[in-house]
Amino acid sequence: MKSKEEKGKKITYVRAKSLDDIARLAFGDDFSSRSLICSPRGKKNRITLLGEHVGSCIIAYYVESEGTCKGISYSSDDSGERVEVVAHERGMDKNFIDVFHVEIEGLKDGKPEKDSVAIIKAGSFEDLAKMAIKASVKDESIRHLYSFEYKGKNIIGGFDLIEELNDEARNFYYTLLSKDNQGKYIAYDYKTGRIEFTDRMREYSYMYLKIINLAEAFPFFNVPD
Repeated sequence: MKSKEEKGKKITYVRAKSLDDIARLAFGDDFSSRSLICSPRGKKNRITLLGEHVGSCIIAYYVESEGTCKGISYSSDDSGERVEVVAHERGMDKNFIDVFHVEIEGLKDGKPEKDSVAIIKAGSFEDLAKMAIKASVKDESIRHLYSFEYKGKNIIGGFDLIEELNDEARNFYYTLLSKDNQGKYIAYDYKTGRIEFTDRMREYSYMYLKIINLAEAFPFFNVPD
């Protein structure tokens, strides 16, 4: 039986590389957006996006920020990606991501239980990307992959990419990523099958995956060298 201390959700914080990555993850492809939380951390504010539920934990992606933040203006088009911190309310702007000031220190920090994540290596980057694209088509959404460094190697991966293998535990699929492969999106040309990295979404003949760059590895990610 779980003790009172063990009950309830816990927060697992994972630092993102930039506010751009947080905004890219929060912004929906249908102009909807997920809400961000701003909470005080010493003299700074922590802007957080609550993400996947893994066991008894919620993965919380964050960056540190100074000054007032009422929201974030985000857009991505042929001219590139633009992210701007907004210090006042903007109303029903389709490019506006709400930031709510909430003190969440009452939720305890924690790490996912050992058996709450299955780590599965994909045969190649192309396999991983096409798995994510197929999942995007089924969900009718733009899926995202996480990129981070682990023991000097670049890793890219995503959660629950093969529906038939999903169960109570989360599945995290990953592969190694060349340092030459950098970008904010992965573009898949469905006419030719070509996969490439890009910093913007462009022609309609492409399907896209978001890349969310993390400043640290997931705490559950532990694989042989």
